[in-house]
Formats: sequence, structure tokens, C-alpha cells
Amino acid sequence: MQTEKILLTTDDAIPDKNWVMEHVELHESNKDVGVISGEIIGKKWINYPNSLYMRFKNTEFMQEYSSIFSEYKAYLTKTGFSVDKEKGYGKSIAIAGVNMSIKREVYSKTRVLTYSLRGSYNESYIAVNAIKLGYHSVVVKKAKVVHLDNDSLSRPLNNDWELRIEKFTSSYMFNFLLPIDLDLLRRLLDQVEMEEEKIGISTAIEGIKNKLPPRNLGRG
Repeated sequence: MQTEKILLTTDDAIPDKNWVMEHVELHESNKDVGVISGEIIGKKWINYPNSLYMRFKNTEFMQEYSSIFSEYKAYLTKTGFSVDKEKGYGKSIAIAGVNMSIKREVYSKTRVLTYSLRGSYNESYIAVNAIKLGYHSVVVKKAKVVHLDNDSLSRPLNNDWELRIEKFTSSYMFNFLLPIDLDLLRRLLDQVEMEEEKIGISTAIEGIKNKLPPRNLGRG
């Protein structure tokens, strides 16, 4: 029996002629997978928290949130960041909305937050919720799209200071799914040096500590 899926792309992407069929087949042959991101040809968005991973990868700050993420190439840390342990295809929460499909059992039980102008990590949030629901999230070398190199909120042609800050507030968002260790996050804040890291992490801490609703984050 086939299950319902939702397929997502953007208006600056060109899907392959077999794009829909391949996403559907992947879901039907992988019942334990809730979220799939296909192959993307073109410029990728920058995962700025990887700078934290490079500096702190052998510390508790970058440990997997739980053992389920040990097999994931991109995973959620205990401090609430999506970081790339390695590149390539396989289990991952580094899902791209330009080429994405979701089982109904996942999207019907997911409510994406609206605190972020650019939608940073919305797809990863859906992936983590899929994992919480008992599914996996994967990136595959199938169902290809070509993503044109247009200027956009998530892939700006010029440096976007606010986007960089936004990427470091993700702990606040993931805390709605899985409780983030605030003491550990505060200790990380004491060690970071880049201004966008300090602003983003401190904003996330304030939001978690004060239980701010998404619309109020960073507006105090």
C-alpha cells in the first residue's frame, strides 16, 4: 500500500524528468525513512556552525545529541547545532528544501516554527522530528535537481551578516523538539570568539531560558 508524500522544490530549481517517480520509489522501498533529500547540482547554502565543529569537535559541545545520531553524516549536537561530520550521501539531517520529500506520517505531525526570516534549518527541524517519530532522514544520489545560482535569502550572493547570526540561534528552535542543555550551551558561549556566534548563541539562550514564543525571539 502506498503512503502519501509531500515533495518540495523551489522556483529557481529544475527537477529531473524522473524526479517525482524516484522520490516516490525511494519512500516505498524504505519504509523506515521519513525524510529524503535528493541530489542537488549547483551552489549549496553555507552551514556556518561547521566553524564550531572544526574548533570543538573533540569536546562535549559537539557530541551527538543521542546515540541515534552516531550513524549520521550531519547530526544534531548536544548544544543544538546541525553540523556536518562528513560530506556525502547517507543518513543526515542536512536536508535541503530545494529537493525534499516527506512521508505523510511525518509532515502531519510537524509544525515548523516561524521565528526565522530566512527559514534557517526548517528542513533539519523536520528531519529531527522524523527521527523523534522513529524514522530516519537521508540524503541520496537520486531524484536530481539543478539549482540555479540566483540571489536568495538562504544563498545570498553577498555576505549576509544577519543570516550568519540566524544560523547560530538554532539551539532555540531544536529545543522545541528535544531539550537542549543550557549549562553546556552557556559554557560554549564563554569560549566562542566570532561576533555572529556570540550574538546567535546568546539570543538562543535568552529564548530558551525565558521560554520566549518564536515571534518574540531577538526582539527584546
